[in-house]
Amino acid sequence: MIKVELSKTELRAGEKLTGRAVWNAEGTKTPRKILVELRKVISGKGMKLEEVIDSAEENDLVSKSQVTVPFEFEIPDLGPLTYEGKLFNISWNITARVDLLFAVDEVESARLTVLPQVWTPEDLRALDQIDEDDLDEEDPDDEEEEGEEVRLKE
Repeated sequence: MIKVELSKTELRAGEKLTGRAVWNAEGTKTPRKILVELRKVISGKGMKLEEVIDSAEENDLVSKSQVTVPFEFEIPDLGPLTYEGKLFNISWNITARVDLLFAVDEVESARLTVLPQVWTPEDLRALDQIDEDDLDEEDPDDEEEEGEEVRLKE
């Protein structure tokens, strides 16, 4: 039996999530590996898109009756945020899968809520400074001389 334990279920974009997946043997089954994944799921009418953001894996499982897979995943700064709407949903989850030889894999999931970041005035000033610096720099390769044709590289 696999169980997912999380440090928290509500996080802000850019924060780190820590936790662990714990597997206890039932009978004589020995798994080949245990895989823990941070997944982003976008679903809507008739479609579902899942993306693995990060993962942790344990392969050294010979003759163990209990295995713990610790993990630390970072939620991307730009999210996306958790959203439940009429046309589509965005959800985040941690999925643990125990790969069992000649048996149905054990799977356990835990749902997360991703909230917006908290921005401080210093963060916004730093962001403004970066944008201004990028705009001030001119790239000489971007300018074309008059009458010169632009050719695409093959």
